[in-house]
Amino acid sequence: MDCSQKKFSFSNRWHNKCIFRILAMGYILLLMLPILVGCSKQGVSVITTPEPESVKAAPMRFVSGGINGSWVRIAAAIASKANGYFEDYPVTVSTGGAISNLYLIQKGEAEIGFSQGIFLSKARAGEAPFESPLDHITGIASLDTTALYIIADDKIPENTLGELIRNDPSIRLGTLPNIDASGLMMEIVFQAYGLSHSEAIQEPGTDIYIADGSSLFKAYQDHYFDVLVIDEAIPDPAIQELMKNNGSKILSLEPDVLASLSHRNDWVQVTIPAGTYPGQTEEVQTVGLKTILIAHDDMPEESVYYLTKAICENKAFFETIHDSYKSVHIDDIPKHLLVPLHPGAERYYRETGLIRDREAL
Repeated sequence: MDCSQKKFSFSNRWHNKCIFRILAMGYILLLMLPILVGCSKQGVSVITTPEPESVKAAPMRFVSGGINGSWVRIAAAIASKANGYFEDYPVTVSTGGAISNLYLIQKGEAEIGFSQGIFLSKARAGEAPFESPLDHITGIASLDTTALYIIADDKIPENTLGELIRNDPSIRLGTLPNIDASGLMMEIVFQAYGLSHSEAIQEPGTDIYIADGSSLFKAYQDHYFDVLVIDEAIPDPAIQELMKNNGSKILSLEPDVLASLSHRNDWVQVTIPAGTYPGQTEEVQTVGLKTILIAHDDMPEESVYYLTKAICENKAFFETIHDSYKSVHIDDIPKHLLVPLHPGAERYYRETGLIRDREAL
């Protein structure tokens, strides 16, 4: 992809298909190789249910995230563990995004996938960016928490987004395409600072720069825009590389903005500890979203049961795939799903005592 600028708009939100699918699938297979090798080093399970004979299951397409993001690798790890319960390895992973995954599952073009609370609540209600309610989405598990990164040149004196808005109201922003959470989160955060939308501080005559994955990071490194806004896991390898090679800093959000946004049931306050990234000497305060594993409501109960089992009984293994899973607590996995719980997941949680009544969901 070249470095031409593209207008930020939700009008093309979900149907921008992931390009280079063959290359993407090849990349996912490469990612899965070390995961499959590592399967012999099972994590110690806190909660277990009896191991089954191989279970017959229909093919399950698992839609994840962008090709360079953490969701692809985590999805591949979950698939590798889940496929251990099934005949003929029915779970396959493909790229996707928090918004597009919901549409794909609603339409039956994928069976399971990742999304986030902000989109689940809006999808269920039929609120923008969704044109009508998505009524076939169910929840399986609440997993790691991502963080909204606001990255700028380390030579600027400002350390918070509020300071940057007050001191330099004409900047150039860059973020991911509309299938990702980053753009919508950016809009809501700027509104919390009293702006009508993010373009209110955009340099006159320029558009918000939109690109995917490595193209976005390359454009930031080449100074096509000033501030990178992206929702990713903690830590994120691409951001680590960026911070190492390009003098940059991560801006915090002001306490009143954090408090306002965290009142939403699909937002959480997130601390990025000092030293997480090269040159980051102080902790960063920002907001984040829970990653929610979702499924179509007609998925067989047995299949979802063993997917849930794979997630809950291999936490230590998933921690070796991504550090963000060290902060995942087993007791919290059935909670805050924001959509109805799939019966297969509910069956597992009740058998293991992770839920005992409806109030626990």
